[in-house]
Amino acid sequence: MTNPGTIETRDLLLAAAIFSERGLQRPAGHCALELLRRLPSSDPESDTELRKELEPLVGPEPGYLPGFIQDKIRRLVSVLKNRADSVPVPDPPREEDWCRLERIFGDTLRRLRGKSDYLALSPTDFRNLFSLRPLVQVWATSFEASLRSEGHRVWLDSISRVNQSSGYIWVAYRLNQEMKKVEQATYSLTFTPLGLRAGMVLGGRSRQARCEFYRSLAAGELDEILERLEGTNCFLIDVSWYSTVREKVSLRDYLLNQNCRKNIQAKAAKAETRSEQETMYSWETAIPAILIGSKEFSPEKGQEIDHRLRQLAGPILELISRISA
Repeated sequence: MTNPGTIETRDLLLAAAIFSERGLQRPAGHCALELLRRLPSSDPESDTELRKELEPLVGPEPGYLPGFIQDKIRRLVSVLKNRADSVPVPDPPREEDWCRLERIFGDTLRRLRGKSDYLALSPTDFRNLFSLRPLVQVWATSFEASLRSEGHRVWLDSISRVNQSSGYIWVAYRLNQEMKKVEQATYSLTFTPLGLRAGMVLGGRSRQARCEFYRSLAAGELDEILERLEGTNCFLIDVSWYSTVREKVSLRDYLLNQNCRKNIQAKAAKAETRSEQETMYSWETAIPAILIGSKEFSPEKGQEIDHRLRQLAGPILELISRISA
């Protein structure tokens, strides 16, 4: 990013608004602090205190900020836009504005411009969850709309924030709008540095749905739905600490191999018992999901990957509906 002190006020305002709207509060704050120095204020002493608080935290690149600091930056950007009402700022940005801002702010802003219709990611996007999250965030709402257009009544829950200890980004689509994603089974996409896992996730407090899933799986009552998933290259996977895939078994093997089937059903029975004894879960056993490694992604494959995710949604949501009844 160019030194903020050399950037025109209108471009700082426009960039701060774009960064903030798309969840990149760290670079938004970086622009906002320079605007605080320039724009007239009725309370310069308060501005000085705010600069002292934010300067050690903000910067030109995306990064972790505590939630209350993110909220402060959002409010600050809104205040600055009102304070600079005499500065012409196009809303939405025009083509010429995007080109100019991309030259000034580089990749941090350029990657926010891409179309959100498809999950057009590259392998390198998975190396940094901080910069990956806004790309996923922009796309996730359009994917919710595409699921709804196909007749699925789903609601996108808040996308998990990234901090310095994050191992994943969790995007959850709920069937029950009245419950949080941790309280129910959801059709979820879990992004990690290794790639994407898509399928059912049993939330950390989803005892009822969890117990019903394991009971039904152990009893062989889910075969019809699982047969519909077999053509999606789906696995039954074991997960520890929310995102780490410990073991995977081909769904085809489960459906056709009796020994494999017995092993999975035995694991499900143990998981049901364990679920009844615990109240908070960071693990899952034999849940259906597809796994797409980071190297399988490219902008050209975005439409194909979206198709796979929509194809998976139908039977996964049917399964969720079944165990949540």
